Amino acid sequence: MSAKRLKPIAFIDNIVSYEEGLPLPYVHYPGHYGAFIGYSENSDDQICLCSCSYDAVANYALLRIEDDSRYSDPHNNFILSSKEFPYQLVNAMLASNVENSTAINNIVFRHKICHQCNNQLPAYRYCHEMYGSVFQQNYGWFVKMHGYTHGIDTLMMKRLKGVTSDDVELAIEDEFKNVSNIGALEFLQNSHSTDNEMQKRARDQNRKIRNLIENEVRKQFGHKNVGEAWTSETILYYIIKDFYRDKNVHRHYRPKFMNGLELDIYIEDLKIAIEYQGIQHYKPVKHWGGDEAYRKLIIRDTLKKKRCRELGIRLIYFKYDEEISIYNVKKKLRER
Repeated sequence: MSAKRLKPIAFIDNIVSYEEGLPLPYVHYPGHYGAFIGYSENSDDQICLCSCSYDAVANYALLRIEDDSRYSDPHNNFILSSKEFPYQLVNAMLASNVENSTAINNIVFRHKICHQCNNQLPAYRYCHEMYGSVFQQNYGWFVKMHGYTHGIDTLMMKRLKGVTSDDVELAIEDEFKNVSNIGALEFLQNSHSTDNEMQKRARDQNRKIRNLIENEVRKQFGHKNVGEAWTSETILYYIIKDFYRDKNVHRHYRPKFMNGLELDIYIEDLKIAIEYQGIQHYKPVKHWGGDEAYRKLIIRDTLKKKRCRELGIRLIYFKYDEEISIYNVKKKLRER
């Protein structure tokens, strides 16, 4: 089996990428595990942030003011750290001697210029596949940014008391409502629990908060909630929909001519059907119904392939172990 051709991870400073489909197509990524992506008309033009990130930036700045950590790199000591913002944006402000107190006023915010507002897939990955789900790998910046909108740093689990949204507050246990750091250390210092009890409570609570925030971002990108599957198939659909903007692209399409069979994605004008083949299409999986479900699925797949051939429909398969990226999808669609 050939190895996946994975998208690169945005883990170094100063990454700039040209990405079609965005109003400002030059994309400036922040440091590894950062939150705020910048955009510009040309690679060396002024870097802008999307206006949808304004509240998140403001809350991030407040969290930075509360944080007394100091670093050797001035780009990380600046209130708009290059760990969270594009290096070029921070560097330009430092070169202009912008003060911490006026930094946000020096950011240019533009309306609906980001991947989220335009439902576009970033060209880079947020993290390695070992450290995040498919959704987190593709959209992790926006999950972290949305955390700041809620007044919380989802990586360090620090929050702004009095700013944290009602939804997040409801997920925090009562006895810890008054602490800023809701990670394991604060639990240990403020509870009568044993270490093991504390760690479990911290993990459960923080998972609940992170899932709440991620689910809101998933909704923005048209994905199901955490644990409800279809992430790769949804990403595939939006790539194809963007690639064929002037065509009728259907999802979970069950037309009469397929005799009750469903096509995952169908490009009506071109008579192209796309099927995302999860692992359950290749072997029995208990979660998907085991042996009996596998046998029925194989029969449906065979009938679907036969019917498409009869109707002259080009049927393209994407396997579960293939990287669903703009490059790979376009390459396969262009193959004959």
